[in-house]
Amino acid sequence: MATTITLVMVTLLCLLFSSTRLFGLIGLVALIKLYPVFFIVMLVLAGVIFYFIHYH
Repeated sequence: MATTITLVMVTLLCLLFSSTRLFGLIGLVALIKLYPVFFIVMLVLAGVIFYFIHYH
C-alpha cells in the first residue's frame, strides 16, 4: 500500500511541471496497469469535476 501511495504522489508531482510531464504519464500508465478499475474511475471522476468547475 505504501508503494502505491508513493507512486501516486510522485506521479502527481511529475504531472504538475511541464518538464517532467512525460514521467508523470509513465507513472499514470503504471498505476492503471496495477489497479485498472480504481484509477480509471478516479480519472473519470476528476474529468467530471474539472468540467463542472470550469463550465458551471
